[in-house]
Parts: sequence; C-alpha cells; structure tokens
Amino acid sequence: MINPISISTNPIFYQSKQAKETKPANVSASNFELSDYKIGQAILARNNISFRNLVVPIEVTDKYNKKIEGKDHLDLPNVHIYEYPDTNLTLVLNLADKIKNPIVSMTLNNQEQSEYNPIMSNLLKIIINKRFLQTFGADTYYENEGNVISYFQLNNQDAVKNISQLNKIIFNTKFNKIELEMAKKNLIKYINSDEYNNTNIDMKYLYKSSDFKSNNELTKEINSVTLYNIQNYQDNCLKNSEGMAQVVIPKNSFVKDQNKILQSINKNIPIKLKPQNSTEDMQKFIPNTQLVCIRDLPDSYPLNFNYKISFNNTKESLIGEIAELILTGDNYIVLEKYYKDPIEIRNPKQTNTCLYWKINTDIAPNQDINEKEEYKKFQKYVNNIYQSDFANELEEYKNLLKDDYKYDLQENENALERCKPFLIDEYFQIYELINSITEQDIKNFIRKFIIEQKPVIHINDTKKYEEYNHDKTN
Repeated sequence: MINPISISTNPIFYQSKQAKETKPANVSASNFELSDYKIGQAILARNNISFRNLVVPIEVTDKYNKKIEGKDHLDLPNVHIYEYPDTNLTLVLNLADKIKNPIVSMTLNNQEQSEYNPIMSNLLKIIINKRFLQTFGADTYYENEGNVISYFQLNNQDAVKNISQLNKIIFNTKFNKIELEMAKKNLIKYINSDEYNNTNIDMKYLYKSSDFKSNNELTKEINSVTLYNIQNYQDNCLKNSEGMAQVVIPKNSFVKDQNKILQSINKNIPIKLKPQNSTEDMQKFIPNTQLVCIRDLPDSYPLNFNYKISFNNTKESLIGEIAELILTGDNYIVLEKYYKDPIEIRNPKQTNTCLYWKINTDIAPNQDINEKEEYKKFQKYVNNIYQSDFANELEEYKNLLKDDYKYDLQENENALERCKPFLIDEYFQIYELINSITEQDIKNFIRKFIIEQKPVIHINDTKKYEEYNHDKTN
C-alpha cells in the first residue's frame, strides 16, 4: 500500500523530464495525486519527476531557439528564457560578461484596456517616480506610454535584488491624498511649460484644433481625479497586462546566486498576469499630410525635416534601420526623436508616442534659408535614391546590422535596449528577419514615410524665431 504524502497547501507543479512538460498537481489538504504517475519514492526516482515551488521558473529557451536548416542563424548561448507558472511572468536573461553591474527592466503590456487615460497615466508617472527616487535614488525610472508600463534600474550592483522592491511599489501600493495632490499640481505646472509644448509640438499638426481640450477644461479634469479613480485605474492596468522581465547580468554573478536571483525577479507580484501574446498591439498610423514650417531657437542644425515613422512589427523596425543608413548622405543625416501626443487630446485612444526622423541638412549656420527650395532639393535627393538600384549597398548594410546585433546581444549592455521591441521568439530569429529584407521593402518604406508624407520643417534661427513669434503675437 502507498501511503498519502503530506504537503503544504502552497501551489505545486510537477515536471516529467522525459516529457519536457510541466503539469499541475491535483492537491487536497493532506495528499495529492498526479494524473500520469502513481506516487512512490522509487517511482518518482525512476521517472525523474521533480517538484518545485512556483517561485522558481521553468526554462523554456528551446521552445524559442529554433534553427532552420539552411538559414543563417544567430546562436545566443548567453540568452535564456524562463516562465513563472504562478504569475505568467516571462524572463529574458542575458548573461553578458562585459558589463559591470546588472541592468533590469520590467514591461507590462495591457492589450485589453479599452480606455487609455493620459491624465491618469501622467499622474501615476509623477507619483511612482517620486517613490522610486525616495527608495532608490537615481537610475531607477517608471514610464507609461499608451498601454505599456515599464520600470527599470540601471548601473546598480543591487539592481536584481531591488527588482522585488520595485515590484512591491508597482503591484502592492496604495496611494494617498498628499501625493495625489502633489502630482496634480506638478502636472498642471508641466502642461503650461515650454518644455511640454516642445515635446509634442509636431504632433499637434496631425489633428484639428477641435480635437483638443482647452487649458481650463484640462486643468478642471486633472483636479477632479480622486484617490479611487487613480487606484482603480492602476489596478485595472495591472490585472489585464502581460509581463516580461529583461535582465542583463554578468555570468559569474548569476551562477553564484542563481536561485536567489530568479526568485527575486518574480517576488511581490500578487496577481496572475496574462499569458504572453504572439502578436504585437500596434496603433493606427496617422500620416502628416500638411507641410508645416516652425521657427525654432538655434540648435546644431539650422534646418531639419521631421517625418513621422511607425513600425508595425520588428521586421519593419529593421527595415527602418537600413533605410536610415541608405538615406544618410553628404548633405543629410538622419537622427531619431520621440514626440508624445498631447495630454489634452479629446480621443485618448489615438494617443501614442511617435518616432520622428529628423533629416538634418548640411547648411552653414546664420545662412539665409529658403525652406521651400531646400525641401525641393531633398525631395529630388530621395526620389533619386528611390529610383536607383542599391542592392549591393543593401547587402553590405544587412551584414553590418547583423554584426551590430550580434555584438549587442552576445556581449554588450545594450542588449536590453536593442531588444525592447522584440517578441520573445525574435531574439533568436534576428538574422533570419534581417536576411528576409529586400530592396523593395526599403523602397516601400521610403515611399510610405518620406515621399508620400509631408514633413514638419524646423528652421533654427534666432532672428527669424523672434520675428515669427512677434508676428504671431500681433
């Protein structure tokens, strides 16, 4: 006769190493049974059944790292994928020997939230970043863009250990009236500042004036937010989110304290997150159809053309990286800049953070600028590239891009930044994605975002800036 096994009431999973599959154990108060096995010490040993507390994740790297015969493949022996069955959190672990301190990032992607509220999101950002600053000091940040929440810690030897405390602040926090009122005052001050206007000035040209709330409307709405509103908004965001942690850590540090590190990353997450989705939730691209000229204070480039760029998937972002190299020439250089949709927009479902390409022209400072003529020159330059054959250049740039990713994903602390837009399986398929890019893909990208879209032209000249603002005031 086999006696029942006494166990605690904590959730238990078992894994058959032959089946490479994890299944839940049926648990009662005093004993349990496994659907595939009769329990006995000898039986357990013979079938290699192991038991674990759910805090310890299951490594699933082989599920994603699939090499296709005949395809160029980037081997990443330093990248490991884990799943935590109790929370559905996915961990991407990169053991990079060339970094000194760990880098940790947590991303929560809410794909089911129907009402994104930019006011609530900005108030949460102010409150949580203040808590982070008080607890950890600098190099710890909280961001929320649309339906995506991320928080991370950089350049700190205790970054992995601290992630459990970061989780506690995000998942187990109760807001108080004092910090909410402080956040309201800071947000109202921010929306009336030059800094705020400069962060989204280009985005305002994508909408009609009727799309925006007045300053009084916005201020009144901010002041009307209650503790219940913001707590409820935060709780709903979290319970409908997928979760992915990304950790870049020196290999010797991980080997030394492996179990402790893996447990710390999942600690203080009291809810079961949504399982990882295999598709990305992309927002609709709104092209800029009006040629707009803005007078700015001087910066390092007297004239630039800002084009809105949007990527539907990782392959498109790789196409964009190569197109950026192809469009860069003796007279033009491409830089990236992010703009946020204004907080005061009436339809928050449209809001997102937008990547702009700043095409900077090689014009001498203090030179009189005819922006329309310069724009015609740039259009001609782009059309010449679009109509040309650059297949040989494309292969060179693809190889260059593969070398960059190999270095960053295998050895460098930039691995975390490189992989932010990736779906899990794309970590291991980056070479295949780059090799699949064709010359026509690049031309389609250039046509969609540069030829068929109008830029926002920025002229950086002190005199003209003052004249422009004087005329506007009058």
